[in-house]
Amino acid sequence: MLWWQGILVILGVILAAWVLLKLFKVSFKIIWKLLVNALIGGLVLFVLNFIPGVNMPINWLTTILTGLFGVPAILVIFIVSLF
Repeated sequence: MLWWQGILVILGVILAAWVLLKLFKVSFKIIWKLLVNALIGGLVLFVLNFIPGVNMPINWLTTILTGLFGVPAILVIFIVSLF
């Protein structure tokens, strides 16, 4: 996956999550927290892929997991990517 494709996946998941949460009338504070977590998680995944030997995929699942669970999800994805 090229670097710009990863960024597009992250932005697509963030947009889809925002639309879905708006449909269910979730408060803006919760939406903002999830969006910030997803953005930070996606950026951390992107930066960690620069470490030699680390190949952490950036797709809709990993972006959603990092958006919902934050740093613990990144650690789990990192451990899983090692095997």
